[in-house]
Amino acid sequence: MTVGLVLASGSSVRARLLADAGVLFEVVVPRVDEDAIKAAGGHLSHDALALRLAGEKASAVSKCCPDRLVVGADQLLVVGNRRFDKPRTLDEAADHLRAFSGRRQLLVTGAVAMRAGRIVWSSVGQVVLAVRPLSDPFISGYLEVEGERVLSS
Repeated sequence: MTVGLVLASGSSVRARLLADAGVLFEVVVPRVDEDAIKAAGGHLSHDALALRLAGEKASAVSKCCPDRLVVGADQLLVVGNRRFDKPRTLDEAADHLRAFSGRRQLLVTGAVAMRAGRIVWSSVGQVVLAVRPLSDPFISGYLEVEGERVLSS
């Protein structure tokens, strides 16, 4: 049986959200260069860039699944005017946590649904997060416990 919905994402969190909602879906990980999209779209607003990333993911998968509904999504984390990617090393994760310490972050989520390469729905939302002040011993202890789970895959 072919499931009508395709999730264009390798995110285990997004997959779990759909599964927990009782949605039947298939995962197809899109082959897109997110770094290149971010570099080319650096001038875009946070909302527009989140939608561009989500749309590129949905479009890439829609090409191989044109008769199915494909949903792509992406998030940006912004502190001040700086956009943060997932850390690639534990040292970078510690730097991120220091930058987040005692500050508010803007989490921007874009989602795009496509069928046959055409956008049938899109949405973007923002939420403000606050992180309490974090000491260096706390950051070190947290990263010691969590380890590489905090890194990009």
